[in-house]
Amino acid sequence: MKAAQNQTLDSFYLLPRCEDAYAQLEALESIRQRLETDLEDKTEALNIDLDQLRLTERSAGLTHKPNPTRIPPKSVQPEAW
Repeated sequence: MKAAQNQTLDSFYLLPRCEDAYAQLEALESIRQRLETDLEDKTEALNIDLDQLRLTERSAGLTHKPNPTRIPPKSVQPEAW
């Protein structure tokens, strides 16, 4: 009788702890997934920055536009949209 009662008590206390541990593992997995995605995004941004840093005036595929900040005539300003 005592053995069955102890087993019931063990189940009574053990089950909630297992459920809590499982919930915590799920939360940690979710956090890990977000961190991995964030790290991938930051690595991609770093690679873009490093590629930009390596560019020079003589880099292939670059063209120099005269007066790049000019506003073409007859263009519509964003305020008028």
